[in-house]
Amino acid sequence: MKTLMFFIKWLIALALIMLGFLAGDYFFHALRLEWNVPEYYFRNKIIYGTLWSIIALAVTYRLKNLWLRALIFSAIVASVLQIRYYFEGYPLDFVLIFLFIHFLILYILSGLIFWLMKYFK
Repeated sequence: MKTLMFFIKWLIALALIMLGFLAGDYFFHALRLEWNVPEYYFRNKIIYGTLWSIIALAVTYRLKNLWLRALIFSAIVASVLQIRYYFEGYPLDFVLIFLFIHFLILYILSGLIFWLMKYFK
């Protein structure tokens, strides 16, 4: 039962990160007309972002420094998503701009959530 609660707690944490990430990403895409994307972009971000966040958490889980964990976690998720968008045909300048934006959003959110998780064991 304790193990199940552990996994549920981390799945909720990742869901909060991804929902915040989606909201932040939606905001940035709405700032400029040339940054508009189709609706499926956000749906796919939830699906693939969540899957990659689980992998990134597995890679970084044992790191004691929460901000280093957030840094590597964010780099993994943002990089993989942007590589995917590049291969889908998005222009390189768009991909690089949003690599930076996605990384910042994820770093702030994951750092905050990881920090909160430390106090809500």
